[in-house]
Amino acid sequence: MNKIHYITKNWKLILHILIKTKHFGVNNHWWQKHPSCIGIAWYKQVINLILIYPIVQNYYAMRMRALSGWVEQDNAKKWF
Repeated sequence: MNKIHYITKNWKLILHILIKTKHFGVNNHWWQKHPSCIGIAWYKQVINLILIYPIVQNYYAMRMRALSGWVEQDNAKKWF
């Protein structure tokens, strides 16, 4: 239940990191002038969705960040 709760609470952040959107992160709203530094162009996002492998790489990068100290260790172990 803990994974489901985290996903429903932070779905925008998860989507932002997996697909690398420009305006969908934590404090990055659609109306802000400065896009996210990890964001990529929309056509590259579509290619990544078709190829699937880049999304898997982004998932492993997100997992590595969480387990390396960006998130509390207990929570990171529960989520991944």
